[in-house]
Amino acid sequence: EAIYAAQGSDWFWWYGTDQDSGTDDLFDWLFKAHLLAAYQKAGTAEEEIPQVLTLRMQNPVAASLGEVNPTLDGKETGAAEWADAVILVGAGAITEVALGYKETSLYVQVRSKGNPQEWIGDELYLVLYASGQPGEAANVSSRHAHAQLGFALTSAMQVNLTKIKQDGSGVVSRYAADGKGDWTYASSIRTLTRRKVAVGQLVEFTVPFEELGVEPGKAVTLALVLERPGELLGQAPERPVLASIPTLVRGVEVFSLADPAGDDHGLGTYTYPLNEVFSEEGLFDLLRYTVYDSGDDWQLAFDFAALPNPWNGPQGFSHPIIYLYMDVAEGGKTDSYDEGQAAQVAFNPDHPWDVFLRIAGWPAYGRHMWTANGEGPYLVEVASDPKRGRIIVTITKELIPEIAGWHYVLIGSQDGYGKNYLRAIGKTAGEWSGGGCPDPLHAPQIYDYLAPTGDLQQDMLGSYNAQEGGFATLVPVQIELSE
Repeated sequence: EAIYAAQGSDWFWWYGTDQDSGTDDLFDWLFKAHLLAAYQKAGTAEEEIPQVLTLRMQNPVAASLGEVNPTLDGKETGAAEWADAVILVGAGAITEVALGYKETSLYVQVRSKGNPQEWIGDELYLVLYASGQPGEAANVSSRHAHAQLGFALTSAMQVNLTKIKQDGSGVVSRYAADGKGDWTYASSIRTLTRRKVAVGQLVEFTVPFEELGVEPGKAVTLALVLERPGELLGQAPERPVLASIPTLVRGVEVFSLADPAGDDHGLGTYTYPLNEVFSEEGLFDLLRYTVYDSGDDWQLAFDFAALPNPWNGPQGFSHPIIYLYMDVAEGGKTDSYDEGQAAQVAFNPDHPWDVFLRIAGWPAYGRHMWTANGEGPYLVEVASDPKRGRIIVTITKELIPEIAGWHYVLIGSQDGYGKNYLRAIGKTAGEWSGGGCPDPLHAPQIYDYLAPTGDLQQDMLGSYNAQEGGFATLVPVQIELSE
């Protein structure tokens, strides 16, 4: 009966960041209680029951890390160094922590109630705990205070204050959980020079992403504590943080084109839906399209005026959906692909498309590529850098050997329940539908379009012929790669 209760639990629906019940922690606790009961009724020895089933989860705070450029000296320096960091309020001895990234490392700045220099030499440990990958061993409580932090702990990045030199310098060491409450030293000598700490007016340290077992484009749950044997002295934040690490552009820029700001109104009349989640300006306003050559891959960057994630799209953004058509080979089609027909557009006969990509915040339907001859879908990589308002698409050159040619870039409003996942734009805006469209049956259903020149967008999108049932014919931008 306990197994049946667990199998029938709504835990499977609410688990993850793309759904939120408001009480995910209770669903998690009840689910684990059923599994504990199953183990116990089956006669499993207590020490053989997975410890994680005794963990009381706390709903994490979601945050997207920004790029920082600090000097690790433990001092108050220019505000620009940590300007784009995520600032999290702490409790106890830790008043605040700032988190950011630079290149391939996580950077941490810790502010405390007292002078952290007075901690040097005491049996104190400043530890950044991190979640791991599915299947990795994880402990349910911290290494020294044995306190639960609200998530499963895989890595402990430790600053041992008994080993900090009098000048405040030292190193951070990683300890790996064994799944049974013990921790094993696991740092690599190869990363030693990149695991620095400075203790002064405040504490600053850095941890390579590879030590944490994460990579750009992914997320990791974190909590920072000050502890000693048997006692938790401070924690930041009070609830764990689910920190998203932006995908880094790896290649060399070979093409870039700006799109006018403030032109996300389609024919000039389109308006956003009325629900407050659409209240921020620039949600569908493409500002720049850039192509990077990164060796075996192409990387495409789409910069937006705003890129929030109110619905927790797993790929880091919620609102825009991108329809990208490319003319990069001989042949092709001039009408929309089946999976993109909701946009209600046609394509220039001189530049028929060969490849179609649909990009959105949900991997179930937003990382797909098809060809004009019906092949696909192929999957591409989609990630984001919300601080920069950037969506990054990575495509292997095995799929698209040549990217120079002619590109059509269409921006619409993502709707998980709409045709082709595109939100409708009607004559009058509703709570969940756009407005200002003079002919919803024939006019384009997109807010922004990358036209060859900024003044062409409205003319092109307004070229539909309602009497003959013809959609607007778009003209692409030419992609010429620089060397």
